Amino acid sequence: MLRVLRCGGGGLAPVEAGPDWVLPDDVAWIDLTNPERAEELIAEKALGVLLPTREEMAEIEVSSRLYQEDGASFMTAFVLVGADGDDPALEPVTFVLARGRLITIRYVDPRAFVAYAAQADRDADFCRGGVEAFLGLLDALIDRVADILEKTSADVEVISAEIFRPSHKAPFKPILRRLGRAQSIAAKARSSLVSLARLLSFAALSDEIADSKE
Repeated sequence: MLRVLRCGGGGLAPVEAGPDWVLPDDVAWIDLTNPERAEELIAEKALGVLLPTREEMAEIEVSSRLYQEDGASFMTAFVLVGADGDDPALEPVTFVLARGRLITIRYVDPRAFVAYAAQADRDADFCRGGVEAFLGLLDALIDRVADILEKTSADVEVISAEIFRPSHKAPFKPILRRLGRAQSIAAKARSSLVSLARLLSFAALSDEIADSKE
């Protein structure tokens, strides 16, 4: 799916773009979610840059995830998703800053993206450009990780109280499963924050970020 956020409100709107689609001047954010190859080609042609494939987004080497090419900055971070469910995971999300616009490529739907898009939909002055959208999304992602860590810490405190309760007679296997899940989420949250920190350090080198008061 190809969606765009235009300056002046309206939220993320889906686009039925053809091969000759011309990118409107007031677009701040182009969001490619589970994009088909045709949508990738349309976005590449409109932007004048080559976008990474899903396989390239999953590369382990930092040099493959953070680079500049054709005047654009390409940055991939691993984001924690599914923390409230049974299968929390780290998934790659790519951010591209090109010619004053933000392009995101993702195959997951992090809650932070949903929250940021909802804010942009409510407030016409919320997003004024690609840099603002980029920083706003990162802020939302970091806030989400903070919420996850706070909840996980509270869960561990509850488990600890159960373990050391004098009258505790329940089997320990379910408790160990809960502790293991909490440890897994905390480890993935830390890995995500390290990935985001690297991305931010690299982003600071781009002209768009260096020239932005935000």
